[in-house]
Amino acid sequence: SVQSWAAPSDADIDDEDVDIYDRIGVNLTQSDDLAAEDLAVHQIQASGIEGALEYKEEDGGASDTTEAFLEAVDNDGDTGNGNLTDSSASPAVAGTGVAGLTFYANRTDVGANADADPMRLNSSNVVVVDDPDNNTYFVAVDTGAVGFTTSGDSITEEEDTAINATFAIKDSGPLSDDSASASALYTTSERDATLNLDDSGVVTVSAATGQEVSGTTNVAPGSELEVEMESENDANPFVLRPETDVAADGTYTATADFSEYSAGTNFTVQTLDVDGSSDFSDEEDGRIVAADTATVSISDQESD
Repeated sequence: SVQSWAAPSDADIDDEDVDIYDRIGVNLTQSDDLAAEDLAVHQIQASGIEGALEYKEEDGGASDTTEAFLEAVDNDGDTGNGNLTDSSASPAVAGTGVAGLTFYANRTDVGANADADPMRLNSSNVVVVDDPDNNTYFVAVDTGAVGFTTSGDSITEEEDTAINATFAIKDSGPLSDDSASASALYTTSERDATLNLDDSGVVTVSAATGQEVSGTTNVAPGSELEVEMESENDANPFVLRPETDVAADGTYTATADFSEYSAGTNFTVQTLDVDGSSDFSDEEDGRIVAADTATVSISDQESD
């Protein structure tokens, strides 16, 4: 079987100090709609291939699990659906095909009767984390560093890209007398974040502590964003950049302290991407209003 997952663009998915399963619900989320530049993680479950990868790593000269996987998969094009690696790309690891394994990730939005347009994947944009005890292999692809072989396009150049990722075992190989394959379909979209506005179309906060500014985004849950708020009042200047993590449902909430600033101050607010970029979010207007106050009145009482 093959399933698609999303991870933040800066996730160190093969960090040995963090178990891959501990990432689930934190910065690894099952998804078929990914933001460009995030990691597309393909969870492959297939029995019987552990030995082929071990051979490549122990006797075939592969330096790690990623290189062993790239060398073991078939890239001779026999499937007619594209190849995992491209020996013309640098750096690249060309699969020998001796194990009878194939992995490819093709665009499916190329139009009728068009040539297949597979991702050009190699050791510079692929990381593999293996769990052979459970016959599971996580193949993470950096969609911000990958292009397509036939068209020459990159994922980041397209607003939406539909992908078919397929893992197959050939009956012509030494691992099985029968062929088998499984696929995952997903799309990548342009990175985007949208702030929540009030009925007047602005972001309103009170001149108090613990003020929340929220929004929604398509970047992977677990991504760390910043919300930048900058005063437009020279008499009351400030620049605040509270950090926030994207939740599993794609929402985020940043909390800031406005208690030192005057009600009536206008400011601009914008969400910054993982790398600090501001071009994936519109700039919105914000306003500080008077903090809520509580009043207590006591009348003459004859009983408690």
